[in-house]
Amino acid sequence: MIYDALQPIVVTFNDLESQSYAIVMNYYQPDHLNVPVNVTVDVNGVMYPGYFDATYCPNTAGCNR
Repeated sequence: MIYDALQPIVVTFNDLESQSYAIVMNYYQPDHLNVPVNVTVDVNGVMYPGYFDATYCPNTAGCNR
C-alpha cells in the first residue's frame, strides 16, 4: 500500500474483549529521515486517532514500529 498523507491508515478490530493489545506497523521508507503517518484504530466502532513516525528504513524486509 502506498501511503497517502491526506488519508489516515485505518486499522479495524471487531469483537475485542477488554484486554491489552499492541499494534505493530511494518513499513519500508527509504526516502526521508522521518515521515509522520496518521493512523486511526477502530475498535468496535469507537475511533482512536493517532500517528507513528516512519523513520528512515532502507531495509526491503521492512522495519517495525
